[in-house]
Amino acid sequence: VLQEKVALKPSDLCPGSGQFQDKPLGTKVSLDNALRAIITDSDNTASDLLVRYLGSNNLRSALPSWGLPTSQVFLSSRQSWLLSLGAHPQLGGGDPLQAAQIWRTLNYEQRQKLASEVEREQASLSLAQFKARDQKAKEKYPFSHFVAASQVDNLGTPSEFSRILGLLHSGRILKGPWRTYALTRLAQTDRTQRLARFIPASNPFYHKTGSNQGVVNDCALFPSRSGQPLALAVFIYGISPQEREEASLALSQMAYTAWYEL
Repeated sequence: VLQEKVALKPSDLCPGSGQFQDKPLGTKVSLDNALRAIITDSDNTASDLLVRYLGSNNLRSALPSWGLPTSQVFLSSRQSWLLSLGAHPQLGGGDPLQAAQIWRTLNYEQRQKLASEVEREQASLSLAQFKARDQKAKEKYPFSHFVAASQVDNLGTPSEFSRILGLLHSGRILKGPWRTYALTRLAQTDRTQRLARFIPASNPFYHKTGSNQGVVNDCALFPSRSGQPLALAVFIYGISPQEREEASLALSQMAYTAWYEL
């Protein structure tokens, strides 16, 4: 299954982190390579390709059985980025802060409808045009741009994400080689920042960071100094670019305290 290949489509292209956005359209990539890019590089385009392959509705229906009953994962990276820029007329037509304010008043069905519409209406938007629109929004709305980016997105809670890591540890959601594969990929995430920064290199550590304008997240599974298995998830949003390093340091200190004392 992991060696199955999926062709890259225009609807997968999204700016931000990762190198999949630079691949020629039609390039066939294996699911394994896409997963590797998502976990180690937070590759937005690889993520959108995988969401398209799996189906957002299939993902949403599976979440409760994975220990995520209230999480909503239905937006691709491209959809959430465009919506946060106010690309849909119903979201203010360009002001990111207004887009975020309107977004908070919508229910799931309304949000899903807007996401489908914005993807259809912006289907011809090239990656270069996408990046230019994003840069213009940053310059025109320097504060509200990162606020909107942290709010017009999929929803999840730290408690649910730590729960799914606990289920992974116990082998209740993945077993045998699939569990080993997941842990191997999570172990390849950068250990020089966030929750992993101060944990000794000899200590096993499996985590996935998340970043966006105004967002600093990390979810980790690791044994404490005494061998106690720990699942820790921290989501920080609504911060300015100047506060990112301070937030990242706070995560590092939190994880070290848990590792040392528990």
